[in-house]
Amino acid sequence: MKDRQDFLTGLEPQEVAQGLGGFGDYLAYVFPQFGRVVLESLRRDNAIYVFKGKWESFSRLTKRQIIDANVHDARVLHTKGWQDRLMTVLHNN
Repeated sequence: MKDRQDFLTGLEPQEVAQGLGGFGDYLAYVFPQFGRVVLESLRRDNAIYVFKGKWESFSRLTKRQIIDANVHDARVLHTKGWQDRLMTVLHNN
């Protein structure tokens, strides 16, 4: 977990905030340089969720609602190569 937090902090987010609602155990890393917000779990075996725009309203939903409504920009599983997959998402407009 610390490695994931260190990786995201190394990307120099403008802000780090506590998630809301269904994402209360997530930290929100705000990256204006990418036009994205990354929600990263403080627990093991959870995915990273990437959003464009106002993440606060989406973070009030459950993870199931977000996935079913497809309101996230990407969902990155913590499997081998997740850092490269996340960077690809962040660099795509």
